[in-house]
Amino acid sequence: AGTYEVEVDGKYWTDFDRMHPLEGPARGAAWSGTAHGLIAELGVGTVTHSTLQMGLGLAGITGGLGLAFALAGLGLIWATRDDEFVVPDSPKELVRTS
Repeated sequence: AGTYEVEVDGKYWTDFDRMHPLEGPARGAAWSGTAHGLIAELGVGTVTHSTLQMGLGLAGITGGLGLAFALAGLGLIWATRDDEFVVPDSPKELVRTS
């Protein structure tokens, strides 16, 4: 019954009316399985990137917390040490005889 042209430039898969007698078949021709696969790969790559970025942030927070606890522990050791430190003059004073 003739030749019809359907505007497909700039339309996404969901922009086509699948119940329309012209746009329905044009949707399948404009968006092939390869196009869907490429769009899906972009989505997977985006999710992977954001997940890795969140993991890196969480590792940084955990590392920072560990460093803070290590510094606090060293500070407690330094604060509770003896003020007087006696160094013996000779090795004989280091050996116990009793």
